[in-house]
Amino acid sequence: MFKFRHNVYMAAILMAMLFSGCASRNTVSDSSKTDSGRAFASVNTPGGLVLRREARVKSQRMFTLINKTNVLVLEKGPKEKIKDSEDYWYKVKLGDNEGWVFGKYLSRPVPGDAETEYTYVTGPNNFAVSYLSLYHNGRFDLYLEIMEEKKTPVIIMSGKWSVTKGLITIAFDKKQKFCKPCDFTALFVKPEGGMWNENIRKINDSTYSFSKDLTQIAIWGNPCDLFR
Repeated sequence: MFKFRHNVYMAAILMAMLFSGCASRNTVSDSSKTDSGRAFASVNTPGGLVLRREARVKSQRMFTLINKTNVLVLEKGPKEKIKDSEDYWYKVKLGDNEGWVFGKYLSRPVPGDAETEYTYVTGPNNFAVSYLSLYHNGRFDLYLEIMEEKKTPVIIMSGKWSVTKGLITIAFDKKQKFCKPCDFTALFVKPEGGMWNENIRKINDSTYSFSKDLTQIAIWGNPCDLFR
């Protein structure tokens, strides 16, 4: 996914992303209920919401759910007071990943500007996690987090997306808040040429397309030169 100080990480992460990380897609046709009646919720805090292994604030951190991320609520857990806020813990699911979040920072039903049409998730594994959220308003966020160190580097890259005849096109914004400058080709294109994922097509340096039914997205490289 990214370049690290040690080459062993590069091989291990790519293998994990391609095989054990098996990406998945969530289609949210109703922002408040699934077909089985389970509720969707949206993260509602600018700084993002930490997904934890257990329903307690000192539990192991999995990764961060960025603001507006849609999650499937699986169950209500215990109630807890954290600082001045008291709320329930909720077990939620994103892709194949399940964990617990503090309810104060969830919105239900999902606000209109945060409704997600597609979410493609890869990971997490011991090294990295990434997911691509395509919102109903035509915007997208690509979230990338390295889990090598306690202070985990995180970047979020945004842009516009569209779908035509089952083909999704994503176009990254030229100006990125978390990535200056951004080499988007590093995410999808091998240094020696060719794509990391043959099912993704490069249109230009900032625009890529793939089938909406794609179940695996290989992401690699160091787009922001942050992870040396």
